[in-house]
Amino acid sequence: MLIKAEHEKKNLTKPQYEKLYFDKLTKQKTPVGGYSLLLLPEQLRTFIGPKTDIPPSVDVQRANVAIQKWYGEYSLPANPYVVAANTNIAEYGRTHERIGR
Repeated sequence: MLIKAEHEKKNLTKPQYEKLYFDKLTKQKTPVGGYSLLLLPEQLRTFIGPKTDIPPSVDVQRANVAIQKWYGEYSLPANPYVVAANTNIAEYGRTHERIGR
């Protein structure tokens, strides 16, 4: 991990390393794709598993990640063109003066 390498180079204390890590982590952009490919990466989730009444035989961290809430939204472009499935757009463009007429 790049941050760990920086930590080792700079010989940071644990609090300094944590600050560096959180500062870098919170400023990174989250890749979500574009109109042709949508992604829902792990950065868009929170763990909402139980925090109390966990049996001693259950690992607390595993219980926490057992339930997740994912965040995301999608909006269409302002002026989309909708065509039937398998429409040959190139052929349509050649045989019609312009789209929308």
